[in-house]
Amino acid sequence: MDDTAKMPQLWYHAFILSMIYPSRDSGYAVESNIEAGYGRADIILFHKSEKQKHGIVLEFKTITASNSIADDDDLIELASKAVRQIEGKDSFARLKDKSQRAYLFGVAVVKKFVAVECKEVSLSSST
Repeated sequence: MDDTAKMPQLWYHAFILSMIYPSRDSGYAVESNIEAGYGRADIILFHKSEKQKHGIVLEFKTITASNSIADDDDLIELASKAVRQIEGKDSFARLKDKSQRAYLFGVAVVKKFVAVECKEVSLSSST
């Protein structure tokens, strides 16, 4: 995928990152494009000292110009695919010693349209 096709994905990534970056002042770590599991996570957020707080992994997806989204269900499926990618590549592995639970967010971006899917997972080894 060339840089032009990824522009909406990069724009939303930067937009979301700029909104959550100030959480560092409240004790959170914010990591972007970091190696995690079997790939790279777009954004990871976790509290540095309070393990009971949820960690967050965000994965952004877009489509190439040659593809098209027919309806809202297609956009939602793209967001679901992002959540499955987080799970499949174990992108939340960096959170396993930092949080007990995590929210995995898949964000699908197509032109001006966005869909978000979320899944909560347990990170404790006892479950």
